[in-house]
Order: sequence, then structure tokens, then C-alpha cells
Amino acid sequence: MNLAARLLELAHAGETILSDDVYRACVSSIEVDHVATTAIRGFANEMPVGKLRSLRMDGAAEHPLLGRDGEVAR
Repeated sequence: MNLAARLLELAHAGETILSDDVYRACVSSIEVDHVATTAIRGFANEMPVGKLRSLRMDGAAEHPLLGRDGEVAR
């Protein structure tokens, strides 16, 4: 089983739980509440996880959607 599936198991309805790696990759574009460092079944070490609170609209401009003009225009 992969990490994404394990994080999905931790989330309540309507929540998105992020690994620390995803948080660090997206830090300029998101607001996250630190949840905990938790044991995740199938992984040797505890991992820090966070709950996505919101997207930062100012950060979205730094990462344009490439090749999606048709979908964005809808």
C-alpha cells in the first residue's frame, strides 16, 4: 500500500491530509495546519502530516496551468 492511500485513511470527510514532502513542495501555494507526527502503517518511522486549510491565490500565479487553455476557458 502506498503513502497516499494511508493518508487518505487518516482524513475525515472533506479533509485533505498532506505528507511533509508534499507540504514542502507546495509551501508557497498552500496554508496547512500541522496535525501531528504520526505512525503510518507500513512505514518504519513516524511522519509529520498536515491538514490542508486553503490555497493561496497569490501563489497560484507562480505555477500556471500549461496546455490547459481550453479547460480554463470553460
